[in-house]
Amino acid sequence: YMAHTSLSLMTRPNDNSLHSLQIVVPHVALRFTPLMTTLFALTAMHIHIAEQDFKGTPSERDYLSLADNFVEMTLQELPRELDTNSYNPQERESLFIACSFIGLISIAHPNFQMGSYHPGPVVDRAYIFPDHPLGWVSATRFFQSKMMEYWDPYTAKERPVFPSRPIQSQVRVQDLYYDNLLPFPELLKLIHKSGAPDQQELSARYQIYDEALGQLLSLWSISFEPYAAQLKLVLWPVAMSQAFFELIMTKQPRAIVIFAHYCALLGQFQDRWAVQNRGKRDTKAIMDILGQDSEWALWMQLPLNQLNAADGLDRAIPRQERLLMMCELY
Repeated sequence: YMAHTSLSLMTRPNDNSLHSLQIVVPHVALRFTPLMTTLFALTAMHIHIAEQDFKGTPSERDYLSLADNFVEMTLQELPRELDTNSYNPQERESLFIACSFIGLISIAHPNFQMGSYHPGPVVDRAYIFPDHPLGWVSATRFFQSKMMEYWDPYTAKERPVFPSRPIQSQVRVQDLYYDNLLPFPELLKLIHKSGAPDQQELSARYQIYDEALGQLLSLWSISFEPYAAQLKLVLWPVAMSQAFFELIMTKQPRAIVIFAHYCALLGQFQDRWAVQNRGKRDTKAIMDILGQDSEWALWMQLPLNQLNAADGLDRAIPRQERLLMMCELY
């Protein structure tokens, strides 16, 4: 972890972040078990992906199962509720970091399922969706909620805020629409035009979809920002409304089509080991849910085309260079 994985977590390394992730976090983990098992889980997942990309085949040692074992250990150690008097600020921050890292593991994992672990009382059953192809969405949402519970009340840090509408520095959605610059023009038709499938369902849930589309446009606008874009992109499963989250987890077609366009944005970050295949895997899973001959499949062309284009660009980069960009492990 200290030699390789910690370096791979930094999109803009500096002396402070390097010292914090590479030295301070492991030092604290020596005294706090949940954080130590999380570091082992994260590193095992990192090695699994790096070796698979380097060799093209899984490693002789099953690092994915090793990562799962350490995740389960962490979940067994996480407290259900925190008594402020029982945990000092450093311990609370350690729990915060542990949940942040497990959220990252769930994104990188090929099939992260909350229900496949034996986590004790910490996991709310409302976050368990057995064998769901988008299980990482539920996991990321759960661990972010735990992060907020563990947030150290003694510090002056503020909780991160995610905009539900395009950020102020970006041109207005109306301007994008009229100038034909909107990145996902067919999505407006999906929730605004009479030609979209299942109008009765749309009418009943219009506000839910309208808010989700606003957040998706926010993500598109910040995806051009250097360094911070990756973090903000992977936080959408946390920021989306509970109603939209439930529509995704119950596989409502309109909701998962919108989510597929989010997957297309994730395709921009194929050089980051934790995100590299997430967009493609989820888009394929959504197509499998919808069916190739479904009327909804017609609305999947843009994310499919964008991911194919991103994949072609990625393949143009020599494998060794891609490895160095991805994780600096070899």
